[in-house]
Amino acid sequence: MKVTIDNDCSMLWVVPRNPKSGWARPNKERIARLEREGRLRPAGRLAVQVAKANDAWSLLDNIDNIVVPADLADAFERHPGAREHWDAFPPSLGR
Repeated sequence: MKVTIDNDCSMLWVVPRNPKSGWARPNKERIARLEREGRLRPAGRLAVQVAKANDAWSLLDNIDNIVVPADLADAFERHPGAREHWDAFPPSLGR
């Protein structure tokens, strides 16, 4: 969280990641880049190991891949035109 102090100063609050929070694609890509560059620190490796062990690593995969849940797909089938309307929204709006 960034907090503005005055016109010249701000501060950034950095805390350890919650081990149960999901890992979105941009964070996974950042980890992969840090690993390739040899810059992933032991604490980062441990955070990834914990996330993979408790399934937080894959928690957001369906969201990142815009997988439509079965109940929503069924609702689309019951309401003609609903899927087309849904598909018209840009992915950044929650689709």
